[in-house]
Amino acid sequence: MKVLVINGSPKKERSNTLKVTEAFLEGVNWDKKNTVEIIHAIDLDIKFCKSCYSCWSHTPGKCVIGDDMTWVIEKYLAADVIIWSTPVHTYGVSAPCKMIIDRLLPLLLPVVEKKENTDGMMHPSRFTMADKRYILISTCGYYRYDNNVESLKKLFEIMYADTLTTIICTEGELFSFKQLSHRVKKYLKEVKLAGVEYAEKSRLSGETIEKIHVRRDNPHQVLHFISSETGKLKRQI
Repeated sequence: MKVLVINGSPKKERSNTLKVTEAFLEGVNWDKKNTVEIIHAIDLDIKFCKSCYSCWSHTPGKCVIGDDMTWVIEKYLAADVIIWSTPVHTYGVSAPCKMIIDRLLPLLLPVVEKKENTDGMMHPSRFTMADKRYILISTCGYYRYDNNVESLKKLFEIMYADTLTTIICTEGELFSFKQLSHRVKKYLKEVKLAGVEYAEKSRLSGETIEKIHVRRDNPHQVLHFISSETGKLKRQI
């Protein structure tokens, strides 16, 4: 199985989101039988989409811009599993990540059809994508899930529908606090186990999602950070 990770964080290896992603990958590739590649979006020479639609008309399936997006698309098409690892930036994906998403336009056909099992419409894929699976892994600094993460999650749901698995951890900025290291280790262990489960079943159970999908209104999660009004950290006993 080929796994492609698109890391949208400008912090690259220091990314809180990538810490979660790497724990998941450790579980996915526990038997060392899979190929895993991580590309950092911030390092790529990718220009913004010109909206010229040449990839739909004059050069079908091929963008007229000659930059790193050419080989990114090749890797995207070759992968069995694509993991988008991005922090929440202004209610959505990071800017480097959005640049890549916009430039995936050549993969779509210039027609619109009804989205299966929904009332929505969509552009069908130019290529066979039926066996591909997608994962969104994200963290944010804000403690609330509501009015913070929904638009990010909705974007990927529209893109990938029922082939998408989502892991979102709010309050990710607290990963760096030593006082919470025991909580972080426990949480990342659960994420690793989730990776093992995903490798075996190509999906996560509701119970697993409940453990690793961190939000303040989830009393059953492994990780539950609380900040005091004075800015000092308290442990939840």
